[in-house]
Amino acid sequence: MINHFRTRVMNLTDNGTLSEYICPGFTAQSLTTYQSDLYALLFPTNTRADIVARMNSYIMLITSCNLSNVFRLYDPRLTYLLQNLYNFTAPSDSLVTTANSVVDSQAANAIVSQAKIPLYSGMYLSSPIKMQRLAGAIAAYGSLLT
Repeated sequence: MINHFRTRVMNLTDNGTLSEYICPGFTAQSLTTYQSDLYALLFPTNTRADIVARMNSYIMLITSCNLSNVFRLYDPRLTYLLQNLYNFTAPSDSLVTTANSVVDSQAANAIVSQAKIPLYSGMYLSSPIKMQRLAGAIAAYGSLLT
């Protein structure tokens, strides 16, 4: 699947808007309880524009924390470049607010405990920096969405 990580984490049904970088034909998938809880923390609004903007922020954050190997975990193909992701800060609130909601939440702790890749869980569990912990949680979450 092209853009597997991005498509699965956003979990939006494809509507043909190429700028969203969602795999053509993708249909939103059912999530487990903890996945759904973490999704609600990562994407507190349900507007497509906000979800896409937040995902752009998360892609940049994960890249800056040297966890970008998660993007190619299930498929080596990417059809976007980082410079084309137009927005680093999500429009409705800051990444700091999101990090404060996600880090140490029951949902994030449950997701990270299931992570099969120690790099992601290690970033979440051991970093003293909340932004890095947020990146670790998102990478662990995305790595579980196959």
